[in-house]
Amino acid sequence: MFNKLFFVLCSSLIIAVSSPSAAEEPTYHTIQGSEGEYEIFGTNQEALSIKKTLSNKKTERLQKQIRTAMRFRDMLSKTTQKRRSLAHDRYHEMFARRIAMYREEIKAEEKKITAPLGAKREKKYKAAKIKAKLIEDAKRARLAKIAADKVIENARLAIIAEQKKLEGERLAKIAAAKKKEDARIALVMEEYRKQQLEKKISSVLKIIAGVEGPKDPNKITSITKDGLVRTIYCNPGPCTPGSVKLHEYITGIDMGVDVNTLAKRIKTNAAQKKRQDNTNENNAKTAEDMASLGNVSVDTLFEQSEADLDKTNDTKFARATSISIAQRIKNREAYTDYVRSAAENEAYCLYEGGC
Repeated sequence: MFNKLFFVLCSSLIIAVSSPSAAEEPTYHTIQGSEGEYEIFGTNQEALSIKKTLSNKKTERLQKQIRTAMRFRDMLSKTTQKRRSLAHDRYHEMFARRIAMYREEIKAEEKKITAPLGAKREKKYKAAKIKAKLIEDAKRARLAKIAADKVIENARLAIIAEQKKLEGERLAKIAAAKKKEDARIALVMEEYRKQQLEKKISSVLKIIAGVEGPKDPNKITSITKDGLVRTIYCNPGPCTPGSVKLHEYITGIDMGVDVNTLAKRIKTNAAQKKRQDNTNENNAKTAEDMASLGNVSVDTLFEQSEADLDKTNDTKFARATSISIAQRIKNREAYTDYVRSAAENEAYCLYEGGC
């Protein structure tokens, strides 16, 4: 039981003196035991605790035996010289030896208790303190290095962020310049397309006027939104505006608007403009300029070409409209890379089924 108590006390003592938060630095203290003085290395509180542990069951038993032996020895010492015998002297010496032996046992026990708290413990304490200091210094150095590395890393990331910002600004300028250039090119291309279309329209108007040849009832000319002029021959004849649509729905080729219909639209559009701005300058516009007159753009001249045919008795247009929308789409896809709209796709699915 005492050994366990002593181990726990020593362990607590070592932890206390090894801890950086210990309130008192250990040093040497002299404590008085039953059979002498002893030096221990520790705090004042530890010295007091160790002094108390010098008195235990074993030392108390030995002290009791010493007192008993001293009492018998003293009794023998009081015997008169006349009554003393050789046996008295032997017993007296025996008790004296026993007393000395008990004292040596007490001293050995006290040394056993105080020995671990001497120079060896001081050496361990100093070594532990040096080790703790080395650990603390290493910790401080490690934290300082982490802080320095963090500063360097933050500086590196700041440079990267700045470079990224500059690169973003550069790319934004490039994108803006590209957008501007694309818009300029688009305007140029659109202007070029319209110029070419106006030339085509002018050519068509000349054809209608009979400048380039006689009219043939079995031949009809159409023009697309992109300015492509197409001519078809009708058998049986004669050709009608509906012939253009019938040919488009059957073949899938964009045929545009027949030139007669287009001419009427151009003249109507130009007439609207003349009514709004009836000046000599405007009235003097030539056929080549008529396409740019009016309140609508060139593109709208080609929209809803069927609208001019809905109220006519054109049998070929009636045949054209009898072809289902799905079939028209199918024919167009077979001829071109045409992409259906949502409405066309729905119509196609209704016709084909299984979508």
